[in-house]
Amino acid sequence: MTPLPRFLAGAAEPERPRLRKRERTRLALIDAAVRVFSSRGFAAATMQEIAAEAGMTTGTLYNHFDAKADIVAAVAIAIAQTMQERSSARRDSLSRGVERVAMGCQHYLWLAKQSPDWALMLLDVAAATPAFLETVGAYVRADVRRGVRQKEIEIESETAALDLVCGSVMQGMRSIALGLAPPRHGTAITAMVLRGLGVPAEPARKIARKVLATVPGGDAGYRRGR
Repeated sequence: MTPLPRFLAGAAEPERPRLRKRERTRLALIDAAVRVFSSRGFAAATMQEIAAEAGMTTGTLYNHFDAKADIVAAVAIAIAQTMQERSSARRDSLSRGVERVAMGCQHYLWLAKQSPDWALMLLDVAAATPAFLETVGAYVRADVRRGVRQKEIEIESETAALDLVCGSVMQGMRSIALGLAPPRHGTAITAMVLRGLGVPAEPARKIARKVLATVPGGDAGYRRGR
C-alpha cells in the first residue's frame, strides 16, 4: 500500500496539550490506525491490530469506535484537518479567494498522485460520511466567499459552488489515483473549477499553474506528472 505522505504524517497528534484524557486516547487510536493501515492495508487490518499498535485493549478501542468503518472515517477526517492545518501558512499568504480555492484543489489532487490508496479511501469516506465533507467544505466555502467579495468569483449559490468544487476535485482524484488521468490533469481540473466559478479561461489557467508552488515540497516532479 502506498504510504501517507510525510506532509500528513502524525495526523492525529495525540500529544497535543490541553486535551482531555478521552480525546487523547481517541487520537492515539487514530494515529495507531494510520500506521496499521499503512502496513497492512485497509481491508486486512483488524481492530485487534489497531488496539495492539496503540498499546491498548480491544475493549478500549470499541469504547471509542463501534466498527472499523468508524475508525476509517475518523482517520479520513483527521487527514483532512491536517491537510488544512499544515497548509495554513501557505494559504494565508494568498490574499485572493480564487488562489485559495485553486490551492485547495491542487493539494488534494497532489495527494491522489502521491498516495493513491489513501486518496481512494478518502473518497469512499466522503461518499458515506457527511462530517468529512463538512470539514473540507468549511474551508472551500470561506475561500469562495472571499472570491465573491473580491468580485473574482460569480456563483448561483454557495451550495452549488461547494458541489462544483468538491465534486470536480473528487472525480479528478479518482482518475489520478486509478492511473486514468493524462499528464497535468490536476492543473486542468483546477483551471476548470475556477472557470466554473466564473473566472475567465486564461486567468484560470495561470492561477492553477501559479499555486503549484504551494504543493508540499514545491512542484518538482508534480508538474511533469500532472
